[in-house]
Amino acid sequence: MAEAGRPEIRALLRPAMEHLAQTLEETVDLAVLESGRLRITDSIQGQHTLRAVPVVGSSLPLHCTANGKAVLAKLSDAEIARLLPARLTRLTPSTITRRRAALVEELTQVRRTGMAFDLEESTPGVCAIAIAVQDTYGTLAALSVPIPAIRFRGREQDIVAALNTAREQVSSVQSDTLPESDTYDAPPPS
Repeated sequence: MAEAGRPEIRALLRPAMEHLAQTLEETVDLAVLESGRLRITDSIQGQHTLRAVPVVGSSLPLHCTANGKAVLAKLSDAEIARLLPARLTRLTPSTITRRRAALVEELTQVRRTGMAFDLEESTPGVCAIAIAVQDTYGTLAALSVPIPAIRFRGREQDIVAALNTAREQVSSVQSDTLPESDTYDAPPPS
């Protein structure tokens, strides 16, 4: 069923991704939760010579990427405990390696704000902000804007605003595609 949802989520999110890429002039990627990791399923390259370039088909860890943390924040604490070991792999000096301490605290913040950050935690010199999204099939994914750290600092609020606009676009498109029925109860907004 998740496999059936993937083409739909790419199609659903592509206009929002294109708008984000055009607005920010930065790379935008889409990653889908798969077997305890995220798999990049779509990407639009930024316009700058120096840019983050995610590889479609590659997988990412959950604990140290913005898109991973955005997805984790949508899961229950029990699901997170099942997916992540107590000791997390260090990829950079900034990587969170303790699930119960810093990561749980950060996920609480992500749940409150809806925005997840990667501040050179997965790749030195690259920062990112991401939001989690879910399609009508229940496919859990994340939209991420990875940016070289040199251009990231000071632009956080612009990126957050653009991602909030993308979230509104996606919500609007999803509500337009729901079946019309007098008995249909729409799910609460995420």
